[in-house]
Amino acid sequence: MTNAPADLLALRATVQRLTGLADPADVGIVGDGLHARTGGYHEGRDVLAAIGGYHPGAAAGSLSEDYSARLARDRVGLTDDASAMDIGAAWPHGGRAAWLRFNNALAAALRGGDPALVPIRAINYSPDGSTRWRIDRQYGWAVESSGDSVDIHTHIEWYRDTAGHRQACSDRIGALIQAAIGGQPPAPTMGDDMIRMAHERGSNVDWIGNGIFRWPSPDPAHTANAKWFMAQCGDPAPTSVEVNPGTLDALGPIVVSSAAGVPTTANVTISDAQMTQLTAAVIAAHDALTDADKPTIEAAMRDVLHST
Repeated sequence: MTNAPADLLALRATVQRLTGLADPADVGIVGDGLHARTGGYHEGRDVLAAIGGYHPGAAAGSLSEDYSARLARDRVGLTDDASAMDIGAAWPHGGRAAWLRFNNALAAALRGGDPALVPIRAINYSPDGSTRWRIDRQYGWAVESSGDSVDIHTHIEWYRDTAGHRQACSDRIGALIQAAIGGQPPAPTMGDDMIRMAHERGSNVDWIGNGIFRWPSPDPAHTANAKWFMAQCGDPAPTSVEVNPGTLDALGPIVVSSAAGVPTTANVTISDAQMTQLTAAVIAAHDALTDADKPTIEAAMRDVLHST
């Protein structure tokens, strides 16, 4: 029978206290229900062996082994303990919005190389409450579609050889949860001027962006130079992340061609509805602002836009 290890039980208690999830089943560790005997990090050695996913004599990397018992470090650390956790989405403290902020903050911290999170191999999560993604350290944090029900929970996997050495990781997860409940947006991975690279699934065109502008890389040499520059800016593992078609706007809504350069405008036209949305976003991002500040903020933004 697979067990819940002491360090993950302690983390579960922390998650419950912070989020208000009273039922331990809402912070699952050992595989049960849909996870029962299906393999993966929710299962221990006993269950993996019983379902044919672990053979003591198999070599590391063998495709006969369950993916959670395939890496050398996972085989060394494999016991009857689980090494995963599912955190439910219905947080009494902060609600679903806080859960989503936590998801995005955790994903950003992993991609940013947060040293406290090194024990984590992968997460299955939703950035928006409906899209279901998986990012995995073993594959450079490339975005993959997830078949897991992560529109209602967040799945975290730890390398099995980290058991008993995950306190800093647990502390960091707790801090991210607290920040999310406090209404703080995810911290940027590399400061205010992040540079990222991505390509759509099925495409060999790499796009480079900073959240405002994005432009296509014209050739492999340019791509290599861009990755080098990203590394100098602090990206610990610069790569081209694979994303689902239609999601490249995250790199920047303004598309720039290599030949035309960065577009310029003499004026900016914005509708009243768009201005209301912008004002609400500014207020939501700053704890000191309230709805009473709306007229002042909106007037200031109109002055800036009309003077551009």
